[in-house]
Amino acid sequence: TTPPTWGSVGSEQSGYMKWNNASNPDTSFPWSWSFNFPNGYGYYWFYSNAIDLNGNTEYIPDTADARCKYIQPAAPVINSYDLRNSTGSKLNNATGLLDVNREYYFTVNVTAKYGWVYIDYIDITAWYDQGSENSLFNQTAGGNLNMHLRYENVTGNASFKLLWPKNEVQLITSNCTQTIINTSTRIIKISFKPLNQTRWAGSNNSWNAAVNTTNDPFSWDFNITVIEMSGLKAWKVDEYGIYKFAMLLPDKNWVDVQAPPGYNATTNIVNITYCSNYEYNLSIYFEENLTNMSSGDSIPIANNVYICANADMTDDITSDMMFYGIRESNAIDIINLSGIFHRNNTSQFVRVQFNVFIPFGTIQGEYTSHVATKIKFK
Repeated sequence: TTPPTWGSVGSEQSGYMKWNNASNPDTSFPWSWSFNFPNGYGYYWFYSNAIDLNGNTEYIPDTADARCKYIQPAAPVINSYDLRNSTGSKLNNATGLLDVNREYYFTVNVTAKYGWVYIDYIDITAWYDQGSENSLFNQTAGGNLNMHLRYENVTGNASFKLLWPKNEVQLITSNCTQTIINTSTRIIKISFKPLNQTRWAGSNNSWNAAVNTTNDPFSWDFNITVIEMSGLKAWKVDEYGIYKFAMLLPDKNWVDVQAPPGYNATTNIVNITYCSNYEYNLSIYFEENLTNMSSGDSIPIANNVYICANADMTDDITSDMMFYGIRESNAIDIINLSGIFHRNNTSQFVRVQFNVFIPFGTIQGEYTSHVATKIKFK
């Protein structure tokens, strides 16, 4: 019996037909064809027939050598999605904003009509909208303003990737998973951690609970796009927020002031590492006067201690500045006009040095005082 062929509408036809193509027959090794499915979508059965140089012809088989189905591509379907941690969903501030340096994860439930093998990518792009809902993901705008996560299935072996940025987000690969529901549906979990300077986004403290939309300015917008191997796509958009964060860390104490009464001396230079995910001022002040650890005598900070301009040429101190007293009311801004949000990296540092005048009549000994540094929103 002769196997049937199937046309584009699935109707059974009697017998095979010769494929009308310039490459058929193929007369040179390695004998291969690029089949173009001339009747469109449907089932196709094939057999080949070899003829040698002497004219000997291969026996025509009773069954097909190969068979396949040419299907009409179908866009994937996003059944559901979420951004959450152990406390619940973070979409639209449902249970609060995201904290930097903590782990969160996207979950995406996706169905592919003809089976999961047809899914190539699930891309999640996120960006700080800077107050405009017309904004888009743009990695050139900085790592603390953009993020691109990917699930990849091109080879059939799932992998998870952080495509952007390089340093400002951490992909937690050990917690990225795919849960198989059936042959066509899976739940993809992509776990990540936003780092120190990921841009603060509070949406002016007002959130609209509508899902699958971006309608809150000054938030992080995101797009989940699922791409099928033919290029067809499905996507969802939504938004979330980020809490404020700041950190200050001097690397050591200011020491080594040695001078007789009536003279000045400078301290060592101290590096202060800092970060802030918003526009900021960085200030410094003394909490009390310099106090002799043995006798209890003191050297007033006012009019005797200066902050040195030459310690760091990138801060906002252009000439040595004298402290007029103690506590925060007499603080000096190390960084003011230049205290802009940093689009890249996870921290910065500034160098700080003091010059101290030792008044006449000062009793010999070791003097100490607590120095405070502060970052505040501006």
